[in-house]
Amino acid sequence: MPETSSSRVLELLLHGDIRYRTGILEIAPSWLGREPEIAARLGIDFADLRERILSEVQPEQQQLDIDWRRLIDHDLGGLVANVLPTGGCILVANVDLFVSSLRAADREKFWSALREAYRHRWALLLALPATNRRLISPAERERWVVADRLAAWNE
Repeated sequence: MPETSSSRVLELLLHGDIRYRTGILEIAPSWLGREPEIAARLGIDFADLRERILSEVQPEQQQLDIDWRRLIDHDLGGLVANVLPTGGCILVANVDLFVSSLRAADREKFWSALREAYRHRWALLLALPATNRRLISPAERERWVVADRLAAWNE
């Protein structure tokens, strides 16, 4: 099944009758690192998860201790807790850096929780490299596609 267009995913996240307003935007290699530009083209805000997580690292800290619950509750939640996005949605970059450190079972829990249980007042569009299929299993990816909550960016 083909991905939905980015405009359709945004429309659904911003105005659709859905409880959990999180989507995935798979970024073509030529656009990686240009996520702020993508957000501007989509008319939404931009946030960098890497900056959020690294801003909390203590000088003596030797590991990040990333787990799927913390990524959702503390890191993503904290990223959007104190913002008022102009477009009602935030494109979140560098999610892949932290999801890739999770065990496969925890990656499944992460994606499932975002798809079925994560509620926040703002819509989130998570940017992922289109070429890395290990970040999300084929079955879980298909669930996002069927729900019209996964788009590809290669414009």
